[in-house]
Amino acid sequence: MNGELVDWTAQQYHTDREWLNSTRIKKFAESREKYADEYESDDPPKKPISEALMFGSAVHCELDGEPFLRCDCGYKSKAFAAMVEANPYMPIVPESDVERVKATCAAVMQNLTARELYYSPGDREQTILWEHPETGLKLKCRLDRLCSDGRILDVKTTRDIDKFGHAISNYQYDLQAAQYRLGVYSLLSRWPDFIFIAVESQRPHRVRCIKLPENVQSNAHMRLFLHLKMMAICRETWDYTVPESNGVHEAILPGWHYTQYGIGE
Repeated sequence: MNGELVDWTAQQYHTDREWLNSTRIKKFAESREKYADEYESDDPPKKPISEALMFGSAVHCELDGEPFLRCDCGYKSKAFAAMVEANPYMPIVPESDVERVKATCAAVMQNLTARELYYSPGDREQTILWEHPETGLKLKCRLDRLCSDGRILDVKTTRDIDKFGHAISNYQYDLQAAQYRLGVYSLLSRWPDFIFIAVESQRPHRVRCIKLPENVQSNAHMRLFLHLKMMAICRETWDYTVPESNGVHEAILPGWHYTQYGIGE
C-alpha cells in the first residue's frame, strides 16, 4: 500500500466524497441501509446538531491554539442552528461552555503522560489517503496527532472516564483505530501504536491515556476487512439491502417485558 500525506484543510476533508473515512465505515458497519441513505443518496438526511461533537471539536481547537466560534445562545436554539448552517466546518459552543472547554484542555495539559504525548515531536491534523489493496476502495483518515515515531494520538472527550470502555464499544472507536492504523501502515510500512487521550468533559475532568488490548485490536482489524470487503460488493452492485430485510420476523422484546407481564421466555 502506498499512502500519501496530503495538506487538506478540515473543510476539504469533510466535504470530500471520493475517499472513505472511519465515520462512513462505522455507519456501514451499523447498517448498510442507513449508510446508503446517509452517504450514497442524492438527497441525504440532515444530521442533527451533536452537542458532544461540537464541544469535542472545540477542545481540539483549544489544544492546538486554533480558533473556534462562540455564541450567546444555547445548543438547542434556532439561532445556534442558523450559526452552524452558516459555519458548517467550524466548531461552535455557547459562551456558557467556553470555560468548560478551557478547563478540559487544562486537565489534559496537567496530566504528565498526556502532555508528554501530545507535545512529543510530530504533526497535528494529518490527512492520509490510500487505496485498500484487497478491495480497491479509496480510504482516508485525519489524525489528531501523528508522532515522529509513528504513534497515533486521538483525543476523546467522555462523560465518565471509568466507562470509557463502554464508549469504545458503543461508538466503535476500535474500528476507527484499526482504520487509522491501516492508514499509517500504508504510509510507513509498519504497524503503529494507537493511544487514546481520554478526558472527561465535566468536572473533575479526569484524564487517562488508553491503549486497546491486542486481542481487541486484532478483532477490530478483522471486522474492518470484512466491512470493507462487503462495502466494495455493495458499491459495485449498488445493492445495500441485507438478507434479513426480507420475510416476516418475530419481535424481539426487552427482558423486562417478560418479567413485568409474567411471560415465560
